[in-house]
Amino acid sequence: MLASYRKHCAHSAPSRGQLVMPQFLKVLPLYLNCLRKSKVLLPGPGVSIDDRAYLRQLVMSMGIAETNVLFYPRLLPIGLNGDQGLREVRCTARRLAPEGFYLLEDGLSLFLWIGMSVPAEWIQNVFGVPSFNAVDCGAGSLPVLDNPYSRQIRDVIHAVRKQRARFLKLIIVKQADSTEGQFRQLLVEDKSPSGGASYPDFLHHIHLSIQQSLR
Repeated sequence: MLASYRKHCAHSAPSRGQLVMPQFLKVLPLYLNCLRKSKVLLPGPGVSIDDRAYLRQLVMSMGIAETNVLFYPRLLPIGLNGDQGLREVRCTARRLAPEGFYLLEDGLSLFLWIGMSVPAEWIQNVFGVPSFNAVDCGAGSLPVLDNPYSRQIRDVIHAVRKQRARFLKLIIVKQADSTEGQFRQLLVEDKSPSGGASYPDFLHHIHLSIQQSLR
C-alpha cells in the first residue's frame, strides 16, 4: 500500500532516502510497532497466559481513547517549580531527565519515575525521606505532607486518575533500580526487552521494504 502511494500518489518526486506517507496515516507505523510490542501479542517476562488472555478480552471491550493510551502510554513530566500544566512528551527514555519526576500511565497502571539527580529538597517534601536512596519503591501511595511540592504532585496524580474509568494503582520507580524494568517496557518508542524494534528502526525497516517493492 505504501509503495503504491509513493509510486502513484506522491505530488512531488521524493528523494530516495525519504519515507513518504499519506497525511492521515502518519502515525500508522508508530501504532503498528506499539501493537507488535504489546503484552496483548508479544510474550514477555512476567506475563502469564492468564494475564495475556485477560488483556485480550479487556481490549475487545475498550473504546478508542482507552486503546490509544494502552498501546501508546502517556509520559508526563512533573514540574515542581510552580508549573501546573501537564504536557505529554514522546514515550521514550530519551525524554527522561535524571533530575526530574515523570508519570507514565497506560490506563491500567500509573508509574511515578524518580531520577537519581532529583534535588534532596524535592525528595524530602514529596516522600518525607532525606535522600533518593531512602525512597521506598514498595509504597503504593505518597505520604500526605503539608507543603506545596507534596500537594502539587498528589493533585497531578489525582487529575490523571480522574481521566480513567479504572482506578490506577501507583507504582514508584527509581532510576537504575531493579524495579525499573516494568516501567521501561512501556517506553514503546524504544527497543523492547522482548525483542520489539525501536520506532526509528521500525521506520527504517518500512522504508527498506518500500524501496525493495519498487525495484
